[in-house]
Amino acid sequence: MSSKTQDLLNKSIEVDDSFSSSSHTIDTLAQEVDEQKLKFTIPSRYNKDYLRIVLVNTSKFYIYWEFSDFTLEEYGINLQKDKLYFKVINEGNELYSFDSKFALGEYFLKEKIEDLDIQVKVGIYRNSKFIEILASNTIHTFNTKIKLPTKDSEVWINKTNGFTEIIRSTMTHFTLGMSSSKYVEELERLKEFEQYEKESLSSSSFINGGKNA
Repeated sequence: MSSKTQDLLNKSIEVDDSFSSSSHTIDTLAQEVDEQKLKFTIPSRYNKDYLRIVLVNTSKFYIYWEFSDFTLEEYGINLQKDKLYFKVINEGNELYSFDSKFALGEYFLKEKIEDLDIQVKVGIYRNSKFIEILASNTIHTFNTKIKLPTKDSEVWINKTNGFTEIIRSTMTHFTLGMSSSKYVEELERLKEFEQYEKESLSSSSFINGGKNA
């Protein structure tokens, strides 16, 4: 520590409750820090193998990739003359494809792909055969379809309503020895049961409509 720095620290300690003095000391110390040491540059690439697909909305997907120098060399890829081939797949079926001559890049896929598990695979072609190098994460796409209640659903609703009515009417015969608070509690439980059944039916019929449509 320089003598100048030591003097500044001693002065800051000597002065009690002096905000301006302390601030001045911190200011001066900060100026002595080498500015070059505070600079940090985000690298343009990390030289690692990376492939990801991100769902943006119902018809837009973001694909980002990076190939390391090691992988390019291992597969003998020269991007001056070779290409990387990308395939968007669902359970082995190719839905979309594109190619690129960049080891580091991004691509916005604009296709309406609903209610499917999709993944991206990238590779090269050798003797007309696709050789897979990297595989991305798997995402489940949005489902914009709404399935209206089926006839079976309506029957179940009617049955549920019938059950609750039977329970409600049966309860009236047991109220003689039941306190008013207990009776109210039982009615609340019945109400919760009705609500639970409606929500269960709604979530299974409407939200998952695309799979059973």
